Amino acid sequence: MLEKAADQGDMNSLHNLGLLFLDGQGVPQSNVKAARYLQKAANLGHAQAQCRMGSLFKEGHGVVQSNVAAVQWYTRAAEQGGAEAQCNLGIIFEDGHGVVQSDLVAAGWYRKAANKGYEPAQYLLGIFFQEGRGVVQSDVEAARWYRKAADQGNVMVKYFLGVYFQEGRGVVQSDEEAARWYRKAADHGNLDAQHSLGICFVNGLGVVQSSSEAVHWWRKAADQGNADSQYSMGISYMHGDGVAQSDTKAAEWWKKAAEQDHTNAQFNLGISFESGIGLLQNEVEAARLYRKAGDRELTEGQFKLGCPFARGSGVAQSDVEAAHWF
Repeated sequence: MLEKAADQGDMNSLHNLGLLFLDGQGVPQSNVKAARYLQKAANLGHAQAQCRMGSLFKEGHGVVQSNVAAVQWYTRAAEQGGAEAQCNLGIIFEDGHGVVQSDLVAAGWYRKAANKGYEPAQYLLGIFFQEGRGVVQSDVEAARWYRKAADQGNVMVKYFLGVYFQEGRGVVQSDEEAARWYRKAADHGNLDAQHSLGICFVNGLGVVQSSSEAVHWWRKAADQGNADSQYSMGISYMHGDGVAQSDTKAAEWWKKAAEQDHTNAQFNLGISFESGIGLLQNEVEAARLYRKAGDRELTEGQFKLGCPFARGSGVAQSDVEAAHWF
């Protein structure tokens, strides 16, 4: 029935048939056939088909890749009021693919789509206001657009709003609101939000102070590779704050963070190796970690590296090197 209607030139049927081939629903997946049907619908003025053709040309799926053709199809759809196409045009002008790069033009297209309630455009327009790209910088406007995107479920902007409320950027400062937005993002798996929520709990910022809750959120983020949370887990185990004290586990967590070039973790792990607390004493490894921390401008690491050079512990003794790091 759909194919029959498409053969008769019905643009909605052509569009829908193109989507079936694009997704492989009920038919063998074929980008080439999808592009064929979608282009027929697009030529008849179907805005969504025009937007899809823009994406196919941008990615080179079923057609020869062409940024110029992508812009042409996105523009035709955008001029019919298609919010997705308007947002996609904004991305193209932001990146300068197939057009002369222009943050001003990108912001204009983002605003058109955002005003229609298109969540990705609201998010991107918020970033533009935050950074002052193509618009006059305004934390107030950034927060306004972030909230609109957050209300539609955008997890990243929920984290951003937490930061805005914590710092009082574009909104009235509120630790309670910051914690509330961090939790919204953390509940959906945002690692930065989980780490920040842990900080709120350990310091009692906007929530009832609870070291065990802090550890709960840090562990969630740390287990997924968040270096800041891995470092914080090490601190918690070192002090026995929210967990049973364990120098061994503290060193284990610092090692995970240090492997991701977390400067403070490298420094603390260096202390562990130098003192032999939590792991086997190893002055060579301690010096290596102090150097890493020192190379990243951590003053304590630079001082700690000067000491081994002065003593010749774990490195060849050198007064010159010691003086350099001191």
